Amino acid sequence: MENKSVSFLVMAFIALIIGVGLLTTVAVETQSVTERTAVADEVIDITDCQDSGGGFNTTCPLTLANLPTGWKADGECSNVLITYENSSKAALTLDTDYTWVASTGNLTLTNHFDLRTNVGDENITYVNYNYCGDDYVNQNWARTVLDNVSGFFALALLDVGLYLFFNVMKNEGILDKI
Repeated sequence: MENKSVSFLVMAFIALIIGVGLLTTVAVETQSVTERTAVADEVIDITDCQDSGGGFNTTCPLTLANLPTGWKADGECSNVLITYENSSKAALTLDTDYTWVASTGNLTLTNHFDLRTNVGDENITYVNYNYCGDDYVNQNWARTVLDNVSGFFALALLDVGLYLFFNVMKNEGILDKI
């Protein structure tokens, strides 16, 4: 094997090792700006919503930890409520037990009957939702382009590897025997 072929093989292995390392980073970073962040079982304490009769004040607003602010509050990327649950983790019903305003991220209780189920944890409720992080790309076309970047990067990496290995096979005369 001549020196030119050895140098092509070394370049191919270095390119593949660096490329695979970069591919993982590109994929993870791309996903972080194109996917909403999921929150599971965020605890909302409804103690402050109790009225003097032991029921609940149905005008008491409950807020999520990750409220839409700035460009997200303008309707660009409102929160997506998945479930709101009582202390037993039984799902409550939208517009029957609570109301939800996506643009502000506010919950308001409308029915207190389904809230109290566990003794001791009766003032705890759980919410599951998705929200946009500060780095979230809010245009659909831009998210689509970014989601394709890692795939095209992998194809380019494959092309470089094939090109270098093809040159080694050509220099060694392996292609002439086929």
